[in-house]
Amino acid sequence: MNFKQVSLITLFILGTLMTSCGNKEEIIAAKDKSSEFSMALIRAYANDNNKTEPTVQDYKNIGITGVNTNNVAIINAYINAVTGTNENTITKIQTIARRIGRSMKLIATYADDSTQTAPTTTDYTNIGVTGVNTTNIVTVNDGIAAVTSSDVDTVQKIQTIATTVDEAMRCIIAYADGNTQTEPTIADYLNAGVTGVTRDNLTAINANISIMVGNINTVQDIQQIVISAALEARKAMKVIADYADNNKNRTVPRIDDYKDLGVKGVHTANLAAVNASIAAVTRADVDRVQKIQMIVRRVNLAMDLIARYADDDNTQVSPIVEDYVNAGIIGVNETNLIAINANIAAVTRVDVDSIAKIQTIVNEFLNPLPANIIITDANLNYAIVSTDNTPYEPAIDIQGKINMNTTPKGVMIKVPYNRLTDETANLPAFKSSFTIESSSTQDMESGIIATFAWPAQTLSGESGTFDAFITIDDSAGNNDHIFNAKKLNIDIANGVEIASFRYPLDNIGHYGMMKIKIYSGIKDRNFNTFTNNRREHQFLYLPVTNFTTGRTWLNNNLGAEYADVNNPNGHFNKKQQATASNDYLAYGSLFQWGRKADGHELIDWSNATGKYSTTNIRSDNPSNSLFIATPYQDWRVHRDDTLWADESSANNVCPVGYLPPTKDDFVKETQGWTSQNSEGALHSVLKMTMAGQRKDDTLKERGIYGNYWARDFYAAYQPHYLGFEEDAVYPYNYYSKVFGNSVRCIRKNDIDIRIVPFNYY
Repeated sequence: MNFKQVSLITLFILGTLMTSCGNKEEIIAAKDKSSEFSMALIRAYANDNNKTEPTVQDYKNIGITGVNTNNVAIINAYINAVTGTNENTITKIQTIARRIGRSMKLIATYADDSTQTAPTTTDYTNIGVTGVNTTNIVTVNDGIAAVTSSDVDTVQKIQTIATTVDEAMRCIIAYADGNTQTEPTIADYLNAGVTGVTRDNLTAINANISIMVGNINTVQDIQQIVISAALEARKAMKVIADYADNNKNRTVPRIDDYKDLGVKGVHTANLAAVNASIAAVTRADVDRVQKIQMIVRRVNLAMDLIARYADDDNTQVSPIVEDYVNAGIIGVNETNLIAINANIAAVTRVDVDSIAKIQTIVNEFLNPLPANIIITDANLNYAIVSTDNTPYEPAIDIQGKINMNTTPKGVMIKVPYNRLTDETANLPAFKSSFTIESSSTQDMESGIIATFAWPAQTLSGESGTFDAFITIDDSAGNNDHIFNAKKLNIDIANGVEIASFRYPLDNIGHYGMMKIKIYSGIKDRNFNTFTNNRREHQFLYLPVTNFTTGRTWLNNNLGAEYADVNNPNGHFNKKQQATASNDYLAYGSLFQWGRKADGHELIDWSNATGKYSTTNIRSDNPSNSLFIATPYQDWRVHRDDTLWADESSANNVCPVGYLPPTKDDFVKETQGWTSQNSEGALHSVLKMTMAGQRKDDTLKERGIYGNYWARDFYAAYQPHYLGFEEDAVYPYNYYSKVFGNSVRCIRKNDIDIRIVPFNYY
C-alpha cells in the first residue's frame, strides 16, 4: 500500500465519520491522520520525483491555500526541485503556493486590464514560464495585454504566448547576425510586437535588418529600424511610381531607391535598362514591390542571355529583339538582329557586362565609320585633377569637376584620324553613356550619367583631329549640372578610372576605349623632405603622353612654379604648362648632373638668382645647399656616373617611377616636333622652355637656350643633354657635370594613359 492509497482510504474514512453519528474527537483524529499522510507524500515527492505527485487535495489536507488545477503542476515542479528537508513545514509550502498564486493572479489581472501592474520576469519565472527576459519582457506583456484572463488561466497558455514572442525575436536577431538564416515574416514581426511591416515593405525592412549585426537587442531596436526603413521605402516607391507615370518630368530612380524598396539586382550596369523598363509602364504596373522585382528580373535575364551568347561558342540561345528591348537597348529590330548578334558573338562577356557596352556595340553597327576613315588612337583619356591632402601646410585642396554651366558645355576631346582616300568622308554621329558610381563623386551624388559623343560631320583633311565631347547629366542627382570628382590623396599616383566608353576605330569592327580618370598629382621625390629646416620641394606634377612615341613624361620641369604647392605668389596650378618659351613660371630648377635635390638647384626666377649662393669646395656628399662652382668638370671629388643611372639610383631627383631621360629618348621626342627649334619645343606635348643654365651665381642664356639633362654619357664627365634655340635643336649635345640645367622626367615603365595637355580640365 503506497502513500496515495493511504490518503484515499483516509479521506474515505473521514467522509464516513462526518456523515455518521461519530463523535467530534474521532473526526479530528481522522483529519490529523489525513494531514499526516499528505505531508508524508509531499516530502517523499520532494526527495524522489518518481514518487506519486501530490494532488490539489493533498495540499488542502495539510492546510495549504491557493492551490488549484491550474497551478498544481508548477507547485509540484517547485517541490520536486528541492529536498524534503527544505520543504518540511507547511509554512514553506504555503510560501511557494502564495508566490505562484500571486504571479498567476497578477498576469491574469494584467490581461484583463493593462493599466494594472505589469508582470516582471520574476513573475514568469515564479510560475515556471521560460524564455522571458529583459529583452522581450515588454513584448510578452503586450501579448498578455492583448488577451483576457481566460486566455492565461494556465501556465501552458502563458508559456505559449511567451514562446511565440521568444521565437519571433530569436528569428529576427539571428537574421541580423547573419542573413543566411531564415528570413523573418510579417507574422514574426507581429509576434515580436513590431508594427508597420507590410508585404510591400517586408523585403526592404529585412534588407535593413540583415546589416545590423550586433546592433539589435530589443523590440525597440527593431521597431526603430522598421520605422526608418518603411519611411525610405515609401519615398522610393513614390519616386519609381511617379517615374512610371511621367518619366519626362520626374526624378530618375537611383540604385539607392531600389535598395530602399528592397528590390534586388539593380546596379550600375543595368540601372539605365531598369529605368527604361519602368518608364515604359504605368503606375499600376509598379504599385507592388513584387511587380518592380519582376521587371528587374526580366532585365537581368535578358542581360545574362546576351552575356552568355557573347561568352560562348554560339551554342547558346540567340538573343531576340525582345531580349534587347528588355535590356533597355534601342535600335535592334528584326532586320538587323542577325548582324548585331554576330557582333555580340565576336566579343566576350566582359565586353557586354553593362547596358552602355551593349548599346555601344549596337551603335557601332548602326553608325560605323566611313570606309576611308580610321581613328588612329585606341586609347583616349581625360584627366580630372582632384586633390585633398589637408595635413600639408598650406592644405592642398583642388576640386576637379566637369561643369555643364560653361560654354561650350562639358569637355572637348580631340580625336585623331587618318583619311585613306581622296574622297570626302561623312562621319556619322556617335554617342555612348556611362553611369558614374556615387563613390567617385566628392558629394556622393548618385545617378550621374557621363556621355562621350561626337556630332555628324564632314572630314576632308588627309589627317587631323575632330572634336568629341564629354558631357554629364545629373538630373537624377542634385541637378546642378556639375560633376564634382572625388578628391584623392596625393599618395595615389596612378589615378582612378571612373568611366569608360567604347568607340569605333573603323568600319570593320575594331574599337577603342575612352576613359575618364581622376588624378591627385605626382609628388616630387622630396615632397616630404626637409632641406634648410623646411619643406622646399613640395611640387606636384601630372603625366603627359606623346601620341607618337607612347612615352609618358611629367608635364612640367622639376621645380616649376606652376608645380609649387607653396608658391608665395599664387602661381601653383599643376595643370598649367608653359605659355611661351620664356615663361619663367615653367623654368623650374637647374640641377648639377647627378646631384640630389638638396636645395642647390632652386631658383628665384622673379629676380633671376639662385635661391642659395655658391661655393668652390667640391664634395661627394654636400652637407648644404650651396651650388658648387668650380673650374673642374665635376662637382664631386670622386667620379660616379651612376648617380642618375636608374629610377632606384641614390641621387635620382625624379618622382617615384620616373627618372631623367636618355639621349635616345630626346631624339625620338624631337623627331615629332612641328619645327626643329624652340617653337617646336614649346608646341610639343612637353611645352619645353629656354631656362638657360647656371655655372656660378650668374644665370646665363635665359630665354635664349633650353638645356635639359639626359642620364647617359657621351664621354667621361660629359653627360648628354638636349639643347635648342630659336633656330636649331641639338639632341646630341654634352656638357660638364658641374653645370646647372633643367630636368624633365620620363616614366620608367609606361602605363596606358594617353593624356595630352588640352585634355586637362
